[in-house]
Amino acid sequence: MDYKLFLYTYSMHVAGNRWDADDLTQDAWLKLNEALLKDPERPVTKTFLYRIVRNAWIDVQRKKRIQTVSIEAGNDAISTDASLLSR
Repeated sequence: MDYKLFLYTYSMHVAGNRWDADDLTQDAWLKLNEALLKDPERPVTKTFLYRIVRNAWIDVQRKKRIQTVSIEAGNDAISTDASLLSR
């Protein structure tokens, strides 16, 4: 089985575009290699490959989340400039 082609095909399905699929395939390929280095006797099944791609996609989506700060928490860090108040 050509693992890289399989990973890319499923990555295209998950990501929906070529650019994200390329990145996702690369991430999944690295994760597969790491898993095989840890346990060389592990059987590489389609289910295992699907799971690697899916988990890599979830990791990418988590990294893309925008960090927000509540207004109340942000007010403590703001100092008032007296010269701006007079203008």
